[in-house]
Amino acid sequence: MRLSSSLVLIAIVSVLVTCAFVGGCHSGDDGVGVASAGATGVASAGSVDVADSPPPPPYFPPVGAALGDMDGDGHPSVDDAIRVMRMLVGLDQQYIYADVDGDGAITVADVIKLLRAVVGLEQWPFGYPEPANQVSNLQVQAQSPNILVTWGAPADTELTVVSYEVARQVDGGGWSIVAAELGPTTLQYRDTSTQSGTHDYQYRLRVKYILSQASLYTYSGSLRFTR
Repeated sequence: MRLSSSLVLIAIVSVLVTCAFVGGCHSGDDGVGVASAGATGVASAGSVDVADSPPPPPYFPPVGAALGDMDGDGHPSVDDAIRVMRMLVGLDQQYIYADVDGDGAITVADVIKLLRAVVGLEQWPFGYPEPANQVSNLQVQAQSPNILVTWGAPADTELTVVSYEVARQVDGGGWSIVAAELGPTTLQYRDTSTQSGTHDYQYRLRVKYILSQASLYTYSGSLRFTR
């Protein structure tokens, strides 16, 4: 019986490799956040707006979905496995919900484990993704002719930090990324591209984790700075 079940799973995986190349669905929306009121001199952490969460990649499950539940219906299915397989073969962006066994990578083992749950050979649910927590204690400080941005590493998550992204807003204008890929152990950024004259600066920062997971933005207060 066990041998027969294994053969069935192998056959299904073979079919999924073919199905993964046929069609798919994509969804996503962009959010715009609202910055918090600021201060002058040293500005500390501001508010965080859930609308500033990064746009979801393809097959983004609802918040609270289990690992492997790619369509968010609460049950393991062949459709879920196909979606994981598409990420595995590079047709879709990889995402943390597809890491069924939680080893930090999407592999054939994830697909097999999910299919075993479909046929009742694995207990469901497998578990839930680690939280993509934000940084703590985001502060900006004038150090003429530059501005120093500092923060604390995210706590209470087992996710691996890949990088930090820092964006800047000047005088209430649009946000521009000033540092896209700061190293995972970096806890400060020195903005050397400040503008001449007196302006109001605000910064926001998010954490990028493995498998396309990212935190919400954390906002600093506003800092009036003269160069």
